[in-house]
Amino acid sequence: MSTAAQAKGIRAAIIDGGCRDISEHRELGYPVSLWFTQKPRADGQVFARHHSTLGQSSFTRPSELNCPLIIKPLPPHSVPAFPDTVVMPGDILVADLDGVVVIPRGKVGEVIELAEKGKGVDERIAKDLKAGRGVAESFAKWR
Repeated sequence: MSTAAQAKGIRAAIIDGGCRDISEHRELGYPVSLWFTQKPRADGQVFARHHSTLGQSSFTRPSELNCPLIIKPLPPHSVPAFPDTVVMPGDILVADLDGVVVIPRGKVGEVIELAEKGKGVDERIAKDLKAGRGVAESFAKWR
């Protein structure tokens, strides 16, 4: 599936479900992120609601394209209760070892601005901590 996706110009996949052949995805250099991580992995690009030994062909069929996708949180991720996540065509999804974020296409500029501001705050706090200042003091000063 990753080979076909790469050939079509799809740059990554985020899956709400199981995935197999993780090492093959990595060998292709194709990032595959599964929606929620039950066991964080420090060694690669794949997050899992679960990993699977089953292929998708016997029970998964594409049914719609370019339509809203609703992701419902599953335990243990529903405590505290998180609302459903709606992914619209054109939204941007960003994934890393901490999880997946959906950025609505109309909010990209705002998200970039907030992310840059947050990064600056984190960098100033880290500088203070390296200089021996306390966590509470640094947080109070910069946050």
